[in-house]
Amino acid sequence: MSALTSRPSMSRISSTPSAISTMPEQPHIKQAAEKRRARAASNTSKPYDGIIESIHKHAWIIPGVIAGVIFISWLLLGPYDESNPLRPFILLSYRTVNENGDVCYGKGRKDVMFFSFYVAVFTFIRELTMEMVLEPLARKTGLKKSKQGRFMEQCFSMIHFTISGLSGLVVPHLPHTK
Repeated sequence: MSALTSRPSMSRISSTPSAISTMPEQPHIKQAAEKRRARAASNTSKPYDGIIESIHKHAWIIPGVIAGVIFISWLLLGPYDESNPLRPFILLSYRTVNENGDVCYGKGRKDVMFFSFYVAVFTFIRELTMEMVLEPLARKTGLKKSKQGRFMEQCFSMIHFTISGLSGLVVPHLPHTK
């Protein structure tokens, strides 16, 4: 066996612990380590850690709570009452009637409330579908972790465009109500 391919003997490797112990101790590193340990110990006693961890883990919780609170409050305050302060979040505002008797809707500041509510609703639907339906499906198919995200995105896009496309075909054929 040549010298280039032979493994070194253990006697030629210096001892790592003794080499570390000869290094001078630096007090600022020791103080920083103590602060990290104290901070870690204090973090375990906070009462809301479980809730915060769940919110970080499940992206659908916050938009679901926002949409749910607004929707339930809207129902409790009288859903079709014109004076309901939450009505602009759920229903279109600025209703106008043409000379022909057709109902149209104008534009205004309240449209921002309508838009933001439905952003929360559709974000909730998307995140819940991705996490609860498509992620387990991606794991069952045996895809690598790096490919699962793309699989879930593509499946959700397919579901979204299927529902949107079918709605676009059906809605124009529904009878109009005045």
